[in-house]
Formats: sequence, C-alpha cells, structure tokens
Amino acid sequence: LEMPSCPVSALPEDTLLDVRVFRFFEDLRSANDVWEQEMRNVNSGSLLWLPVHLQPKMHSGSGCKFGKWFTIHHIRVFAKHFQSGYHMAEEGSSFAKTFGSTLGLTNLITGGRLPRSYFWFVSPDNNGFGKPSEDVKEELNLLKHGWQHVAREG
Repeated sequence: LEMPSCPVSALPEDTLLDVRVFRFFEDLRSANDVWEQEMRNVNSGSLLWLPVHLQPKMHSGSGCKFGKWFTIHHIRVFAKHFQSGYHMAEEGSSFAKTFGSTLGLTNLITGGRLPRSYFWFVSPDNNGFGKPSEDVKEELNLLKHGWQHVAREG
C-alpha cells in the first residue's frame, strides 16, 4: 500500500506527528544511560540514516562511525519543529531550546547522492546546561521542548 507523500510544511504547525528515530552508540553498556533510554539531549536520525550510517563509504569511510549498536525510539513532535534549526548535542548537553531537524541530506562522502533524503534530529530536555525536564514522557516536555518520548525498542 503506497501512501501519497505530504511535506511537513504543508501541515498545520500544531499537528502532532509520531516519529520513529534511530540512535547509534559504540558500547552496548551505554544503552543503560538515561539519555539513551529517553532521548535526552541527543542526536538521532530518520529511517534512511540506518543504512547510510552502517554501510562503508556513505557517511564514513569504514561505516558505523558512531557504533554498531542502535535503539529505536518513538517520539511525538509538533510539525512546526521540523522547521526549527538543528543544533547538535554533545556529551548529553544541547543548547537547542526545542526539537530540531536538519534539512534533507542526500550527499555521500564519495560525492554520490542518495535518491531520497535522511534527517538528523536533536531532542533537548533543557536549554543549554540548565535543569533537565522531570520527565520527557510527559506532555509538559512536549509543550516546553516540542517533543515527547513515547517508547524505546532495542
């Protein structure tokens, strides 16, 4: 069953979208860290990010630049935040005020291009290095930071 595509920009800003994101890490023990379990102040990617990251000569020469382990998270995001800028998170901290997304990425390190885009996302739970949100699963985080953690697999 093929569904017609609709750009996020065509949706009303307050439309809530359920998004599946992928998060890579090098050490399996990292899966126990709170930021890995709840997507707190991390960078993640869309479905196409999975093969682009894993295969050599797409995102990195040898592939798996950020590790071979990954988890799948389901989050809820307001459509307007796909227009928000992407501010990369580092070491579990982010200066982003709200959920943000890159523009569609298609370039490969070889100079080739993908036929479809992938995206990177940032999911902050605080502004800069302030006090973190009490619970990113609550609606308050959705209202304050534009995203809400729904579930995690893997």
